[in-house]
Amino acid sequence: MCAESTLVSAVIVTHNRKDILLKSIESVLTQSYPNVECIVVDDKSTDGTADAVAELNDGRIQYIYIPAEESKGGNHARNVGLRAANGKYVAFLDDDDFWLPEKTTLQLEAFASSPKVKMVYCFRYFFYKSRYCWIDGAKDPSVGDVSKTTFEKIITSTSTMMFEREALLDIGGFDESLGFWQETELMMRFSQKYEIGCVEQPLLLYTVNLSDPNKLSNKYEEWKKAIEYIEKKHADILSGFSAEQRKRWELMVCRDAINRCNTKKLRAQRRALYDEACRLSPSLTMRVKRTLNYQATSRATLSLRACMARLNLLGCCLVERIIK
Repeated sequence: MCAESTLVSAVIVTHNRKDILLKSIESVLTQSYPNVECIVVDDKSTDGTADAVAELNDGRIQYIYIPAEESKGGNHARNVGLRAANGKYVAFLDDDDFWLPEKTTLQLEAFASSPKVKMVYCFRYFFYKSRYCWIDGAKDPSVGDVSKTTFEKIITSTSTMMFEREALLDIGGFDESLGFWQETELMMRFSQKYEIGCVEQPLLLYTVNLSDPNKLSNKYEEWKKAIEYIEKKHADILSGFSAEQRKRWELMVCRDAINRCNTKKLRAQRRALYDEACRLSPSLTMRVKRTLNYQATSRATLSLRACMARLNLLGCCLVERIIK
Protein backbone atom coordinates (compact mmCIF):
# COMPACT_ATOMS: atom_id res chain seq x y z
CA MET A 1 0.00 0.00 0.00
CA CYS A 2 1.24 3.52 -0.80
CA ALA A 3 2.06 5.66 2.20
CA GLU A 4 -0.68 8.12 3.07
CA SER A 5 1.84 10.90 2.39
CA THR A 6 1.55 10.10 -1.32
CA LEU A 7 -0.64 12.78 -2.89
CA VAL A 8 -3.28 11.86 -5.47
CA SER A 9 -4.65 14.58 -7.75
CA ALA A 10 -8.23 14.31 -9.02
CA VAL A 11 -8.97 16.40 -12.12
CA ILE A 12 -12.59 17.31 -12.86
CA VAL A 13 -13.40 19.21 -16.05
CA THR A 14 -16.74 21.02 -16.02
CA HIS A 15 -18.93 23.34 -18.07
CA ASN A 16 -22.20 24.85 -16.81
CA ARG A 17 -23.22 21.93 -14.59
CA LYS A 18 -22.58 23.30 -11.12
CA ASP A 19 -25.21 21.23 -9.29
CA ILE A 20 -23.96 17.90 -10.64
CA LEU A 21 -20.35 19.08 -10.27
CA LEU A 22 -20.75 19.56 -6.53
CA LYS A 23 -21.75 15.90 -6.16
CA SER A 24 -18.69 14.82 -8.14
CA ILE A 25 -16.43 16.98 -5.97
CA GLU A 26 -17.99 15.47 -2.87
CA SER A 27 -17.22 11.97 -4.15
CA VAL A 28 -13.55 12.97 -4.40
CA LEU A 29 -13.31 14.70 -1.02
CA THR A 30 -14.98 11.78 0.79
CA GLN A 31 -12.55 9.13 -0.44
CA SER A 32 -11.35 6.72 2.23
CA TYR A 33 -7.79 7.58 1.20
CA PRO A 34 -7.10 10.91 2.94
CA ASN A 35 -4.40 12.61 0.85
CA VAL A 36 -6.31 13.80 -2.20
CA GLU A 37 -6.42 17.17 -3.92
CA CYS A 38 -9.30 18.09 -6.24
CA ILE A 39 -8.50 20.23 -9.27
CA VAL A 40 -11.62 21.69 -10.87
CA VAL A 41 -10.99 22.98 -14.39
CA ASP A 42 -13.90 25.18 -15.36
CA ASP A 43 -14.13 25.48 -19.14
CA LYS A 44 -15.87 28.85 -19.62
CA SER A 45 -18.89 28.22 -17.37
CA THR A 46 -21.41 31.04 -17.01
CA ASP A 47 -23.80 29.47 -14.46
CA GLY A 48 -22.09 30.51 -11.23
CA THR A 49 -19.81 27.50 -10.98
CA ALA A 50 -16.97 29.60 -9.54
CA ASP A 51 -19.15 30.85 -6.66
CA ALA A 52 -20.52 27.36 -5.99
CA VAL A 53 -17.01 25.90 -5.70
CA ALA A 54 -15.83 28.82 -3.55
CA GLU A 55 -18.69 28.25 -1.12
CA LEU A 56 -17.32 24.80 -0.38
CA ASN A 57 -14.37 26.56 1.29
CA ASP A 58 -12.15 23.48 1.19
CA GLY A 59 -8.37 23.89 0.95
CA ARG A 60 -8.08 20.62 -0.96
CA ILE A 61 -9.81 22.19 -3.97
CA GLN A 62 -7.83 24.03 -6.64
CA TYR A 63 -10.10 25.95 -9.01
CA ILE A 64 -8.89 26.89 -12.51
CA TYR A 65 -11.03 28.97 -14.86
CA ILE A 66 -10.56 28.88 -18.65
CA PRO A 67 -12.21 31.95 -20.26
CA ALA A 68 -14.11 31.61 -23.53
CA GLU A 69 -11.31 33.18 -25.58
CA GLU A 70 -8.86 30.52 -24.32
CA SER A 71 -11.19 27.52 -24.46
CA LYS A 72 -9.98 24.66 -26.65
CA GLY A 73 -12.24 21.79 -25.60
CA GLY A 74 -12.34 19.11 -22.96
CA ASN A 75 -8.99 17.51 -23.73
CA HIS A 76 -7.21 20.84 -23.44
CA ALA A 77 -8.94 21.38 -20.09
CA ARG A 78 -7.83 17.92 -18.89
CA ASN A 79 -4.25 18.70 -19.88
CA VAL A 80 -4.46 22.00 -17.98
CA GLY A 81 -5.48 20.02 -14.91
CA LEU A 82 -2.74 17.45 -15.52
CA ARG A 83 -0.07 20.15 -15.63
CA ALA A 84 -1.45 21.83 -12.50
CA ALA A 85 -1.54 18.58 -10.50
CA ASN A 86 0.84 18.19 -7.58
CA GLY A 87 0.31 14.49 -6.94
CA LYS A 88 2.47 11.52 -7.86
CA TYR A 89 -0.74 10.02 -9.25
CA VAL A 90 -3.46 11.78 -11.22
CA ALA A 91 -7.00 10.55 -11.81
CA PHE A 92 -9.79 12.01 -13.92
CA LEU A 93 -13.49 12.40 -13.24
CA ASP A 94 -16.20 13.73 -15.55
CA ASP A 95 -18.51 16.17 -13.78
CA ASP A 96 -21.55 13.88 -14.06
CA ASP A 97 -19.81 10.75 -12.75
CA PHE A 98 -19.14 9.81 -9.13
CA TRP A 99 -16.40 7.82 -7.40
CA LEU A 100 -17.23 5.27 -4.74
CA PRO A 101 -15.34 5.84 -1.46
CA GLU A 102 -12.75 3.04 -1.84
CA LYS A 103 -11.70 3.87 -5.41
CA THR A 104 -8.47 5.73 -4.62
CA THR A 105 -7.38 3.29 -1.91
CA LEU A 106 -7.86 0.20 -4.05
CA GLN A 107 -6.20 1.71 -7.13
CA LEU A 108 -3.15 2.69 -5.08
CA GLU A 109 -2.96 -0.86 -3.76
CA ALA A 110 -2.94 -2.08 -7.38
CA PHE A 111 -0.02 0.22 -8.19
CA ALA A 112 1.90 -0.99 -5.15
CA SER A 113 1.41 -4.65 -6.06
CA SER A 114 2.65 -4.23 -9.66
CA PRO A 115 5.68 -1.91 -10.03
CA LYS A 116 5.62 -2.10 -13.86
CA VAL A 117 2.05 -0.80 -13.98
CA LYS A 118 1.73 2.93 -14.69
CA MET A 119 -2.06 3.15 -15.07
CA VAL A 120 -4.88 1.45 -13.16
CA TYR A 121 -8.56 1.49 -14.08
CA CYS A 122 -11.60 -0.07 -12.43
CA PHE A 123 -14.99 -1.45 -13.38
CA ARG A 124 -18.08 0.79 -13.53
CA TYR A 125 -21.71 0.77 -12.57
CA PHE A 126 -23.73 2.21 -15.43
CA PHE A 127 -26.02 4.68 -13.67
CA TYR A 128 -29.33 5.48 -15.36
CA LYS A 129 -32.31 7.33 -13.84
CA SER A 130 -30.95 7.03 -10.29
CA ARG A 131 -30.38 3.28 -10.36
CA TYR A 132 -27.56 0.88 -11.21
CA CYS A 133 -28.22 -0.75 -14.57
CA TRP A 134 -25.33 -3.14 -15.00
CA ILE A 135 -21.64 -3.58 -14.27
CA ASP A 136 -19.25 -2.85 -17.12
CA GLY A 137 -16.07 -4.83 -17.63
CA ALA A 138 -16.82 -7.74 -15.34
CA LYS A 139 -16.29 -10.45 -17.96
CA ASP A 140 -12.88 -9.78 -19.43
CA PRO A 141 -10.51 -7.27 -17.75
CA SER A 142 -7.48 -6.22 -19.81
CA VAL A 143 -4.20 -5.92 -17.91
CA GLY A 144 -0.46 -5.94 -18.46
CA ASP A 145 0.66 -5.41 -22.05
CA VAL A 146 -2.50 -4.24 -23.84
CA SER A 147 -0.73 -2.60 -26.79
CA LYS A 148 -2.84 -4.64 -29.22
CA THR A 149 -5.95 -5.00 -27.06
CA THR A 150 -6.57 -1.24 -27.12
CA PHE A 151 -7.19 -1.58 -30.87
CA GLU A 152 -9.63 -4.45 -30.35
CA LYS A 153 -12.00 -3.21 -27.67
CA ILE A 154 -12.85 -0.07 -25.71
CA ILE A 155 -11.40 -0.97 -22.34
CA THR A 156 -12.74 1.76 -20.10
CA SER A 157 -13.64 5.45 -19.75
CA THR A 158 -11.83 8.53 -18.44
CA SER A 159 -13.44 8.58 -14.99
CA THR A 160 -12.04 5.15 -14.05
CA MET A 161 -8.43 5.99 -14.88
CA MET A 162 -5.57 6.71 -12.49
CA PHE A 163 -2.05 7.31 -13.88
CA GLU A 164 1.43 7.90 -12.64
CA ARG A 165 1.53 11.56 -13.52
CA GLU A 166 5.03 11.54 -15.02
CA ALA A 167 4.17 8.61 -17.29
CA LEU A 168 1.09 10.41 -18.60
CA LEU A 169 3.08 13.58 -19.22
CA ASP A 170 5.72 11.47 -20.96
CA ILE A 171 3.28 10.32 -23.66
CA GLY A 172 1.86 13.82 -24.11
CA GLY A 173 -1.43 13.65 -22.20
CA PHE A 174 -4.71 13.85 -24.07
CA ASP A 175 -4.80 14.59 -27.80
CA GLU A 176 -6.40 18.02 -27.99
CA SER A 177 -7.46 17.46 -31.62
CA LEU A 178 -10.01 14.83 -30.61
CA GLY A 179 -13.59 15.34 -29.43
CA PHE A 180 -14.45 11.62 -29.49
CA TRP A 181 -12.62 8.48 -28.35
CA GLN A 182 -10.12 10.64 -26.46
CA GLU A 183 -9.62 8.10 -23.67
CA THR A 184 -9.41 5.21 -26.16
CA GLU A 185 -6.78 6.98 -28.25
CA LEU A 186 -4.91 7.90 -25.07
CA MET A 187 -4.86 4.22 -24.08
CA MET A 188 -3.56 3.31 -27.55
CA ARG A 189 -0.53 5.56 -27.07
CA PHE A 190 -0.01 4.83 -23.38
CA SER A 191 -0.07 1.05 -23.84
CA GLN A 192 2.70 1.15 -26.43
CA LYS A 193 5.09 2.09 -23.63
CA TYR A 194 3.56 1.12 -20.29
CA GLU A 195 1.61 -1.70 -18.68
CA ILE A 196 -1.81 -1.19 -17.11
CA GLY A 197 -3.64 -2.76 -14.18
CA CYS A 198 -7.23 -3.12 -13.07
CA VAL A 199 -9.23 -3.21 -9.86
CA GLU A 200 -11.79 -5.83 -10.78
CA GLN A 201 -14.76 -4.33 -9.02
CA PRO A 202 -17.04 -1.36 -9.77
CA LEU A 203 -15.77 1.80 -8.09
CA LEU A 204 -17.50 4.40 -10.27
CA LEU A 205 -21.06 5.44 -11.03
CA TYR A 206 -20.96 6.20 -14.75
CA THR A 207 -23.90 8.36 -15.77
CA VAL A 208 -25.79 7.27 -18.89
CA ASN A 209 -27.36 10.36 -20.46
CA LEU A 210 -29.42 9.92 -23.61
CA SER A 211 -29.47 13.69 -24.13
CA ASP A 212 -25.68 13.88 -24.29
CA PRO A 213 -24.99 16.07 -27.37
CA ASN A 214 -22.08 13.83 -28.35
CA LYS A 215 -24.60 11.04 -28.97
CA LEU A 216 -27.03 13.02 -31.11
CA SER A 217 -27.36 12.43 -34.83
CA ASN A 218 -25.80 15.76 -35.77
CA LYS A 219 -22.58 14.62 -34.08
CA TYR A 220 -22.33 11.22 -35.73
CA GLU A 221 -20.42 12.54 -38.74
CA GLU A 222 -17.95 14.28 -36.45
CA TRP A 223 -17.42 11.00 -34.61
CA LYS A 224 -16.62 9.29 -37.93
CA LYS A 225 -14.06 12.00 -38.70
CA ALA A 226 -12.43 11.34 -35.33
CA ILE A 227 -12.14 7.63 -36.17
CA GLU A 228 -10.53 8.50 -39.52
CA TYR A 229 -8.07 10.77 -37.71
CA ILE A 230 -7.16 7.98 -35.27
CA GLU A 231 -6.69 5.49 -38.11
CA LYS A 232 -4.26 7.86 -39.83
CA LYS A 233 -2.44 8.70 -36.60
CA HIS A 234 -1.88 5.03 -35.77
CA ALA A 235 -1.53 3.75 -39.33
CA ASP A 236 1.91 2.29 -38.60
CA ILE A 237 0.47 0.03 -35.89
CA LEU A 238 -2.65 -0.93 -37.84
CA SER A 239 -0.59 -1.79 -40.92
CA GLY A 240 1.21 -4.48 -38.95
CA PHE A 241 -2.01 -6.23 -37.92
CA SER A 242 -2.99 -9.65 -39.14
CA ALA A 243 -6.29 -10.10 -40.97
CA GLU A 244 -7.91 -11.32 -37.74
CA GLN A 245 -6.56 -8.37 -35.72
CA ARG A 246 -7.79 -5.97 -38.38
CA LYS A 247 -11.24 -7.56 -38.19
CA ARG A 248 -11.32 -7.02 -34.42
CA TRP A 249 -10.43 -3.34 -34.94
CA GLU A 250 -13.25 -2.95 -37.46
CA LEU A 251 -15.67 -4.69 -35.12
CA MET A 252 -14.75 -2.35 -32.24
CA VAL A 253 -15.46 0.68 -34.45
CA CYS A 254 -18.70 -0.88 -35.70
CA ARG A 255 -19.99 -1.61 -32.19
CA ASP A 256 -19.38 1.94 -31.02
CA ALA A 257 -21.03 3.31 -34.15
CA ILE A 258 -24.11 1.21 -33.31
CA ASN A 259 -24.26 2.73 -29.84
CA ARG A 260 -24.17 6.24 -31.32
CA CYS A 261 -26.93 5.62 -33.86
CA ASN A 262 -29.68 5.71 -31.27
CA THR A 263 -32.13 8.15 -32.88
CA LYS A 264 -34.95 7.61 -35.35
CA LYS A 265 -32.98 9.56 -37.95
CA LEU A 266 -30.18 7.01 -37.86
CA ARG A 267 -32.25 3.84 -37.49
CA ALA A 268 -31.47 2.61 -41.01
CA GLN A 269 -27.76 3.27 -40.44
CA ARG A 270 -27.95 1.34 -37.16
CA ARG A 271 -29.48 -1.68 -38.88
CA ALA A 272 -26.79 -1.61 -41.57
CA LEU A 273 -24.16 -1.51 -38.84
CA TYR A 274 -25.69 -4.54 -37.15
CA ASP A 275 -25.51 -6.39 -40.45
CA GLU A 276 -21.83 -5.45 -40.70
CA ALA A 277 -21.18 -6.50 -37.08
CA CYS A 278 -22.74 -9.89 -37.77
CA ARG A 279 -20.52 -10.29 -40.82
CA LEU A 280 -17.44 -9.51 -38.72
CA SER A 281 -18.56 -11.59 -35.74
CA PRO A 282 -21.34 -14.09 -36.62
CA SER A 283 -21.84 -15.15 -33.00
CA LEU A 284 -25.18 -16.14 -31.52
CA THR A 285 -25.19 -13.16 -29.17
CA MET A 286 -24.59 -10.72 -32.03
CA ARG A 287 -27.36 -12.31 -34.11
CA VAL A 288 -29.78 -12.00 -31.17
CA LYS A 289 -28.83 -8.35 -30.71
CA ARG A 290 -29.40 -7.65 -34.40
CA THR A 291 -32.81 -9.36 -34.36
CA LEU A 292 -33.97 -7.52 -31.26
CA ASN A 293 -32.71 -4.17 -32.50
CA TYR A 294 -34.53 -4.60 -35.78
CA GLN A 295 -37.69 -4.91 -33.72
CA ALA A 296 -36.90 -2.23 -31.11
CA THR A 297 -37.87 1.42 -31.19
CA SER A 298 -35.22 4.03 -30.46
CA ARG A 299 -36.92 4.68 -27.10
CA ALA A 300 -36.30 1.09 -26.07
CA THR A 301 -32.63 1.09 -27.07
CA LEU A 302 -31.13 1.69 -23.63
CA SER A 303 -33.24 -0.91 -21.82
CA LEU A 304 -32.42 -3.35 -24.62
CA ARG A 305 -28.72 -2.76 -24.10
CA ALA A 306 -29.12 -3.31 -20.38
CA CYS A 307 -31.00 -6.55 -21.05
CA MET A 308 -28.35 -7.83 -23.43
CA ALA A 309 -25.54 -6.92 -21.02
CA ARG A 310 -27.21 -9.07 -18.38
CA LEU A 311 -27.71 -11.89 -20.86
CA ASN A 312 -24.03 -11.73 -21.81
CA LEU A 313 -23.08 -12.22 -18.18
CA LEU A 314 -25.25 -15.33 -18.02
CA GLY A 315 -23.69 -16.78 -21.16
CA CYS A 316 -24.79 -18.01 -24.55
CA CYS A 317 -26.43 -21.14 -23.16
CA LEU A 318 -29.13 -19.05 -21.53
CA VAL A 319 -29.51 -16.98 -24.70
CA GLU A 320 -30.03 -20.16 -26.68
CA ARG A 321 -32.83 -21.26 -24.35
CA ILE A 322 -34.49 -17.85 -24.55
CA ILE A 323 -34.67 -17.73 -28.34
CA LYS A 324 -35.85 -21.31 -28.88
